[in-house]
Amino acid sequence: MKPIKKSKLKKYKGRILDLHKVSHADVPEILSDFLHKSIDKERMPVEVITGKSSTMKGVVNSVVSYLGYMSVREPASETTGKLIIDLDVEE
Repeated sequence: MKPIKKSKLKKYKGRILDLHKVSHADVPEILSDFLHKSIDKERMPVEVITGKSSTMKGVVNSVVSYLGYMSVREPASETTGKLIIDLDVEE
């Protein structure tokens, strides 16, 4: 998934989760709920804004790893605090 331009933000509104000002303890529940709803509505991949905190990125990675059927990557063209989460596709 390419970074989403501000001009197209409304179109992708349901695919972005901003975790700024969310405590690390609250992330697992919020992220799990967001991911399950995104899968149900066929809105994958999604973008999770973590900020530059390595701790927050670690929490997100832990949740995705626990769920087991998704992958996490950082956008190649950016160094900002975003992660892309998508379903693992079996070949």
